[in-house]
Amino acid sequence: MNAISNRQDQSSSFALELLIARHGTWPILFAVLSAMVRRRPGRRRLTPDGLNSHLRRDVGLLPEPESRAYWRFR
Repeated sequence: MNAISNRQDQSSSFALELLIARHGTWPILFAVLSAMVRRRPGRRRLTPDGLNSHLRRDVGLLPEPESRAYWRFR
């Protein structure tokens, strides 16, 4: 398949003009402003606390000590 690209259509101002012609000035302005104001979720910090012993070993951490089984002591 051969494709011919128009170099003049590749500018961002041309794409913006097409959007404004299709949807209008105010909806585009509102969409741009809402995208700028929208809060992005922060990255969650990962800690090794929730990892099981196998994953801790794979990462290179020491395995957690086993919990004491109180029912074994009589």
